[in-house]
Amino acid sequence: ERRIMYFKHLTFEDRVKLQFLLETTPNPRLKDISEQIRVTASTISRELKRSTVATPGRRSQYIMVDKYKQKCPRTSKFPYCCNGCSRLPACSRDLYLYDAYGASESASRRLIETRRRNDKKQANIALINRLLTPQILAKQSIEVALLNKRDDLPSSSTIRRYCDRGLLSFRNIDLPRTVRFKVKKEYQGDKRHVGVRILYNRLYSDYLKWMKEGGHKRIEVDTMIGKISDKKCLLTIYDSETKMQFGFLIRRSAEDVNRTILDFYEKCSIVSTDLFDVILTDNGSEMQGLPLIESDAETGLVRFKVFYCDPYRSNQKGGCERNHVVIRRIYEKGRSMDTLQAEDVKRMFSLTNSYPRKSLGFRSPIDLFKSKYGMGLLELLGYEEIPLTQLNFKQIHQ
Repeated sequence: ERRIMYFKHLTFEDRVKLQFLLETTPNPRLKDISEQIRVTASTISRELKRSTVATPGRRSQYIMVDKYKQKCPRTSKFPYCCNGCSRLPACSRDLYLYDAYGASESASRRLIETRRRNDKKQANIALINRLLTPQILAKQSIEVALLNKRDDLPSSSTIRRYCDRGLLSFRNIDLPRTVRFKVKKEYQGDKRHVGVRILYNRLYSDYLKWMKEGGHKRIEVDTMIGKISDKKCLLTIYDSETKMQFGFLIRRSAEDVNRTILDFYEKCSIVSTDLFDVILTDNGSEMQGLPLIESDAETGLVRFKVFYCDPYRSNQKGGCERNHVVIRRIYEKGRSMDTLQAEDVKRMFSLTNSYPRKSLGFRSPIDLFKSKYGMGLLELLGYEEIPLTQLNFKQIHQ
């Protein structure tokens, strides 16, 4: 018997399930959906009322008074939105749509804002001003100023937040290093993502359950860009066991990603390299076609299983992201990739994979990959091991 979870925030996974059920279930019932997501019915109801976004319909510009608008029964009671409605493409009324990505971002912002209240922090602020201001103005760091002070003072990170909001008698410019760092960019909520119907049962939590079965090997797939305006990018494939990373110059499209992954899979089969049966990637739009090649359309043979990381959680495929740091030593972000050639990419990844890693006992990824799988795949892809004395990360020129 499935238990209902009380006093629980909805996660991104819960919101994906909610949107999927609304769009695929004919005549959805609030009780059934709440039982499947394992939260109370009131939680689902509040979520839909709060996070549904209204879009003016075609008839709205002709009706000036709200009381004369005909509101659809579907939006005046559960499910309070137009998701899953068969008349949605042709409907001329105002549309009320629920989006899992937008709802998750809105919930995160609300959670942050509710914790920014200052009415209960005045005592802390007065204490910080009295005990720490003289030392901060003497150019000491917050951490040093906190030494041997009272235990009831907030942490250094909390003090930095107070200072950044202008609540303290000292400012950011009085801190030794704060003004040297760039302000973090805010995430853009209008980015294109993988659709919910593709994402369902392919979330990171589903990946963890799948890997618990044992016997699976994964690769991490991502793309690297030079400039936003570039038509080409690098598709990187990372083997988590050997830290070997392969790179391919492709056009920025889902079709090119699929074709390159299939070509890589076939090359692994040719040289009998059992490298992977699981792909973990991010939820960018260029990755949305990967489920189409999970199985062979003619034979029905399952090639691999595709899973997606949660939004803005690059740490879930941290090995791949960390390897990109080494690649950026050769080819900095901001340099156009449209001028790159395939031979340049092979040389670039030969260099990065020949670089010794402390985590591998100062062995290089290519050396570890060669000892485990042989040279067959490396020769087929045109990769070579470069001696340490010849490693030069300034060899690739624009």
